[in-house]
Amino acid sequence: MTILLAIIALAVLILVHELGHFLAAKACGVYVERFSIGFGKVLLSKTHNGTEYCLSAIPLGGYVKLHRMFEEEEELDGRQSQAFYNKSLPKKLIIITAGVVFHLFFAV
Repeated sequence: MTILLAIIALAVLILVHELGHFLAAKACGVYVERFSIGFGKVLLSKTHNGTEYCLSAIPLGGYVKLHRMFEEEEELDGRQSQAFYNKSLPKKLIIITAGVVFHLFFAV
């Protein structure tokens, strides 16, 4: 039971952290390709408004896949203006630090 509760607590912390990145990216006009809790094999997946939401097998982390995080990544048709790489430095900083900021709000 203790292990299950620890996994649930970790999943909540991961969700809060990744939600910070996700909401900041959306607010800054960046296209989010995938929002995932966990790594590895995808157990559950749903696509909504072009974003794939996933629950994966290894619950030790998560990630938000932003469109063109780096310059050399492939461009999706018509999403040039929604690429992370093309955003201003202040918007990039907001998106990157949002995970930690959400942890602070969650703690309060």
